[in-house]
Amino acid sequence: MNSNLSFFFHANTQQGEAKKALQVLQKPNVATELQYKFAPDLIMLDAYETVESWMTTKSLNPRKLIPAMMRYSSEPHAKNETHEVIKYLEYCVHRLQNEDPGVHNLLLSLYAKKSYLVPGTWAAVLVGGSKVPDVVVQLVKNSHVQKMHVAEMRMLRWMCGHTRSDKIRNEVIREKEDESALLRFLECKFGKGQPGGPEFFYDPKYALRLCLKEKRMRACVHIYSMMSMHEEAVALALQVDPELAMAEADKVEDDEDLRKKLWLMIAKHVIEQEKGTKRENIRKAIAFLKETDGLLKIEDILPFFPDFALIDDFKEAICSSLEDYNEQIEKLKQEMNDATRGADNIRNDISALAQRYTVIDRDEECGVCRRKILNVGGDYRMTTGYMAVGPMAPFYVFPCGHAFHAQCLIAHVTRCTNQAQAEYILDLQKQLTLLGAEPKNVSNGGLSEEPLASVTPMHKIRSQLDDAVASDCPFCGDLMIREISLPFILPEEAEESESWEIKPHNHPSQRSLSLAV
Repeated sequence: MNSNLSFFFHANTQQGEAKKALQVLQKPNVATELQYKFAPDLIMLDAYETVESWMTTKSLNPRKLIPAMMRYSSEPHAKNETHEVIKYLEYCVHRLQNEDPGVHNLLLSLYAKKSYLVPGTWAAVLVGGSKVPDVVVQLVKNSHVQKMHVAEMRMLRWMCGHTRSDKIRNEVIREKEDESALLRFLECKFGKGQPGGPEFFYDPKYALRLCLKEKRMRACVHIYSMMSMHEEAVALALQVDPELAMAEADKVEDDEDLRKKLWLMIAKHVIEQEKGTKRENIRKAIAFLKETDGLLKIEDILPFFPDFALIDDFKEAICSSLEDYNEQIEKLKQEMNDATRGADNIRNDISALAQRYTVIDRDEECGVCRRKILNVGGDYRMTTGYMAVGPMAPFYVFPCGHAFHAQCLIAHVTRCTNQAQAEYILDLQKQLTLLGAEPKNVSNGGLSEEPLASVTPMHKIRSQLDDAVASDCPFCGDLMIREISLPFILPEEAEESESWEIKPHNHPSQRSLSLAV
C-alpha cells in the first residue's frame, strides 16, 4: 500500500499536481510519515496549499517539517509576498503554543533574514501579482518604479509616526520597519504563564550571533538588554539611534552607579557627534542635562569638552549648579541643627532621669512577698552590693507603681525567665557577694566615703544586675506577657494537683437505681 502511494505521489509531484497529492495525504488512513517524506517537493510546487494542509492536520510535528521549510526559505521571495513558512511557524508558536526550541530558532532566523526586494518584484505588482521574466521587467519605465518607491516610503514614514520634516533618512525608516516583526517576536514572552519555566524558548546567544551577522542592530540592542549587558546595549544603540540608547539607560533602576555610567556614555557621544558652532553644541549639551532628571551635573560632562572652551558658555549651567549646591548645604545645615537640638533634649532627659524620684506610702507592700517595703526589720538579710539606709532592705520601685524587695524581685525573675537568663542573674549575684565581703560603714543613714576604685567594680556589676532583673516591671512588662502562654500547673506541681483530683467512690451499702424514662 505504501509503495503504491509513494508511486502516486512521485507521479503527481513530477506533473506539478500538488493539490491532488495533498488531498490524498489528508485522508485519515494515510500514514503521517508520508507527509514528512514528500513535504519538501510539495511546498516547492504549491506553498500556499501545502501550508494550509499542514495547518489543518493537527497530528503533525513541526520539527520534522523543518527540512522542507528550510528548502522553501532558501529561495528568494518578494517583500510583498506572503512567506508561507513564516505563516505556518507563527501558527505553531502562537496558536498551537509549540515550545520546541528548533521551531522558535527557525522562526527567529527567518525574521532576521527576511530579504529585500528581488528583481521582478515591482513588475509583478504592476501586472497583478504574477511573476514575469526579467525581459518584461526591463519594459517597465523607471519613472513608475521611482513613483512606487516614493509611495512606499511615505507609507512607511506614516506607519512609524514620522514626516518629511523630521529629517530622518529613508534607510533608518526602512530598517526600523524591517525589524518590527523580529522585535515583536523577541519581546513576546511565550513561557511567562508557566511557573519555573523560561520566558522564551529560542536560544538568546544564537539570536545575538544571527542578528549581528544580519546587521539587525535594534534587535541586538534588545537581546543585550535582555541578557543584562546594559553597557553593550547602550554602546550599540548609540550607533543606531541616541533615543534608543536613552531608553535603554532608563531601564536600569536598581543600580544608580551603572545608570549614571550609561548616561555618561550617551552624553559623551552626544557632545562629540554634534556638528555646528561651539556655542550651539554647548547649548545642546546643557539641554541634554535636563533629560537625565538631575542624574548628571555640569561638572560630569565638562571633561568631554575641549580645554579651550570659554567659561562664559557655561555661565548659566554653572550658576544653576551652584544654586543647587547651596540649597543642599542649607538642607544639611538644617538637618545638623535638628540633630543638635535632639541630642540636647536627650541629654536633658538623661539629667532629669538621674534626679527622678517617687513617693512610697509607708504601707506599700512588696508585689511578691506581700510584706511592707519600708519596715522589714530583721526579717530580711541585707543584700550584698546594695546601698541601704537604716533597717530597710534594698528595694525596686517601677514607674507603674509596683514595688519589690531586691531579693524578692531577683527570685521572681529567676523563676519565671529562661534557664540561660536565670544562670546569668545568679552569676552576677555571686560576683556581688565576692566583691562585697567587707561591709560598708553606715553613719546617720548615709555611707562613709570609700575609695572610688573599690566601688567601681561593684557598681558595674550591680548595673548589669539592674538591667537583667529591672529593665521593666515583671507585672506589666514582657515577662508577664510571656507568662500568658505558660500552663497553670507546672510539671513540678503535678503531684500536688493530682492530690486534689476527685475520684468516684461507691459505698458497698449504696445501690444504683435506674430510672425508666
